[in-house]
Amino acid sequence: MPFIIDEGLKLTETVAILKHLSRKYKPELLGETIKEQGQADMIWGIIQDLTTSLVTPCFTTGDKEEIKQIAKTKLPAIMAFKGQKSYLVGEKPTYPDFQLWELINMTAFVFGGLDNLFSEIKGLKSYFENMDEQERIKSFRMSSRWVEAPFLPPFAKINNI
Repeated sequence: MPFIIDEGLKLTETVAILKHLSRKYKPELLGETIKEQGQADMIWGIIQDLTTSLVTPCFTTGDKEEIKQIAKTKLPAIMAFKGQKSYLVGEKPTYPDFQLWELINMTAFVFGGLDNLFSEIKGLKSYFENMDEQERIKSFRMSSRWVEAPFLPPFAKINNI
């Protein structure tokens, strides 16, 4: 479970932590307008549902084909919501974009790599590349803190250890 202690404030839950840190350090990650903020909250819920759908079989059935089918069914709807925008709710990334970027990285493992995943989901490659080019993501991926694996713990039936 993620947790943070920030100036005496103790938080758990991914979205609470993301929103707190965004409000404190980079409020534009919440969305620049009320409309974007509402859409960011909505798409966050959809991405969380997708995350649960994709991760659960990793611990229960170990069925990669089930995971692929879920991704092929649900990721296109997210890309359709994004439409022609560079990011999920506009022309700048918001906190759900980072969750989806991480989920794409994890899902690519099941597909045998990013290129295989991109070939299945229209629009995903350009979206992922937009996220991957974010200066903070690029510098993080090049740092000693970046860990390519594992996405899931060793006891998961599917993991990339």
